[in-house]
Amino acid sequence: MRAPRLSVCALLAALVASCGPAPRAGPAREPFSTPASAFDAPSPSAEAPADLYVYSPAGRRDPFRSPSAASPDPGPDASRPRGPLERHDLDQLCLEGIIWGLPRPLALIVTPDGVGHTVQAGTRLGKHGGRVEKVLSDRLVVAEDYRTAHMVRIIRRTPIRLRRD
Repeated sequence: MRAPRLSVCALLAALVASCGPAPRAGPAREPFSTPASAFDAPSPSAEAPADLYVYSPAGRRDPFRSPSAASPDPGPDASRPRGPLERHDLDQLCLEGIIWGLPRPLALIVTPDGVGHTVQAGTRLGKHGGRVEKVLSDRLVVAEDYRTAHMVRIIRRTPIRLRRD
């Protein structure tokens, strides 16, 4: 029983050894040596070779940008100046009060720097172009219109609740 195992192991070892590449006999290599002139500064009269290729990105898109980001949709009011309520994120704004008895209810929003502003439906809020959609008795609803990476239009409605102390 031992003899067949030994012969199988010897056969497998011979097969594995024969699978490698054949050793190549070639000329012996000399150690790398750098001539002293290789470290000298190039002469100012040396010119670039005539067949040197220089890449010019003019008129070509950036290959590292997303195709949807290559043509952003700035919106109809991209050049419009931003108001003081558009300099802060929605979670930084605090709803302090609501005036409810008017035909168009008003709300008092306080910015992080402590300045109060009155808003009504249609007023712009937040850094992402949100508009006050509704002024309710206990909250504001702000609608932000944006596009996903696949250019799908999404309207995100964010409530800002009245602060109760």
